[in-house]
Amino acid sequence: MIPKRTVLLTVLAIVLIAIAVRYPLVEHERNQTDSYFIHRLSYSIVDSGYAKWTFSAFSYVGYYPFSYPSGMPFLVAEVSSLTGLNIESCILLTNFVLATVFCLACFVLARQFLKRPEYVLLATLLVTLGSRFVDTSYWNASARGSFVVIFTLVVFVSFRAAAMGQNRLFILAGILAVGCLAMHHMAVLLVLFGVGYLLAAFETHYFLKRFSLHRRRMAVAFNVVFGLSIVVFVVGFSERFGNPGFSSFEETPLLDINPTALSIILNMAASYTSQIGFILLFALMGIPSLFRSSRLSLETLFPLAVLIVFIPILGSALYVSMLLAPFIAILGSMCIAKLLESSRRRLTVLSIIVLLIVSSAALPIWSTQRWNEEKYLSGETVSVEDQVFNDAVYVSVNFKGIDAISNIDTTASELAAIGHGTFLGSSIWMVLSGDVTREDLLRNLTWSAAPFPRNLYVWFEYPQPPNVDFFVLGLMVTGVGFVAGPQSSATEYYLNHPKLVVAVDSLRPSEYVNMYSISHASFLTEIERSTAKANQQFSSYECYQTAGLTLYLVQLPF
Repeated sequence: MIPKRTVLLTVLAIVLIAIAVRYPLVEHERNQTDSYFIHRLSYSIVDSGYAKWTFSAFSYVGYYPFSYPSGMPFLVAEVSSLTGLNIESCILLTNFVLATVFCLACFVLARQFLKRPEYVLLATLLVTLGSRFVDTSYWNASARGSFVVIFTLVVFVSFRAAAMGQNRLFILAGILAVGCLAMHHMAVLLVLFGVGYLLAAFETHYFLKRFSLHRRRMAVAFNVVFGLSIVVFVVGFSERFGNPGFSSFEETPLLDINPTALSIILNMAASYTSQIGFILLFALMGIPSLFRSSRLSLETLFPLAVLIVFIPILGSALYVSMLLAPFIAILGSMCIAKLLESSRRRLTVLSIIVLLIVSSAALPIWSTQRWNEEKYLSGETVSVEDQVFNDAVYVSVNFKGIDAISNIDTTASELAAIGHGTFLGSSIWMVLSGDVTREDLLRNLTWSAAPFPRNLYVWFEYPQPPNVDFFVLGLMVTGVGFVAGPQSSATEYYLNHPKLVVAVDSLRPSEYVNMYSISHASFLTEIERSTAKANQQFSSYECYQTAGLTLYLVQLPF
């Protein structure tokens, strides 16, 4: 038995590894729109002293129009208020804390299912090195990472309370569950963990107790039948309502083979392996060994039950992989424990474990290196009146509060976040820019008629809000004629926003790029002509330029 002190020191070492793999090798938080989204909301709280989008208690959990689950923005804003650091530094600090808490949460969760400390530590290390979670919490303000941490604690506390009969712990689990709701809409998936627990409890406390012989065979049959029933349901659901996320795995650069079902399974396995680590392979191989345990208990079968009930949504790999990672690591560690206990070639098994750890460490390093090589527009510097600025700081100093648009979504998000600029956009940005007020919302609020599964988190709606994203797209692609033509909602909107800062990525000086398409931007051509005085359709002049970015100040012709 490993001494307790050694276990604690090993946990500390794993925590340090978790922090080390998140050490930033870039100048700013990474080039991800999700992170800049949270960054902008957090800064708005610090700047205004409150969250402008909180029109109702439902706004805090994102169940109200023009809102978003606000746990992460409030967390980052609170860290900024307590430390005095800027939002970007607080995001990095928060990621270090989340990595530490997640490591400890996975350790105490693994202890519920694995008896020997060395296997608990192995599972904890492999979860900590899971590339998907590292990627999500590497100088990134993604709400998913913080949600996964709290979610893991909810599962642990709930399981502990049920297993030990400590009902008071359910109160703590309930408080943590509210935190999950405030972090991300994925909180609805707590229901599946509850179903998994009920399935495992029914099997061990009711079904298997009715058999004095062949209990293991009956346990195998129970899980196989239940699993196949879910697969049949998913297939039937797909034929009637469309493929629930699995279609993206039908054809990938890795595999495109027939039958399609086999292609989906193999591509999905490759995707989950790249996100969780190679421990997934051991987890799958270790499932049969579960039924050879000396005692079929709730702790033995719960990880398997969780995997079975998640079958219908396995197509959403980017969301599900982080939630299943602790249980994949636990199942994989169970498999490795069986191999070590039963195999005569212990040296071979130990070599496999070392190879597994090394390969698992390589995945997050490769993943973060991908992002470290990204080119950052805000990394460029320019000298203005003997002061050195980067693009974003220049925007913050000179154009704070002025309406802006950009020809690339990510550029707009980055400059708006780091430069605290006001870039026009739909949904919650309309509240921050004052396009929608509390009085507007109260006059137009209606109960949502959204279909399943969207109705799980869309309860209220604001009918026919101005589609500012479309207004920006129309102006960029069509040109100034889009707003200067016949009276329309776009014309009415731009009458109130006639002066714009236009941020243009110098790598795409005449194109408009959003997440769905790349189009020729006639508006940018018109700006160039007006700036050069060759064909002055409207007032325009260049106010800033570097090799990566150009800013124009434009007065629309009204």
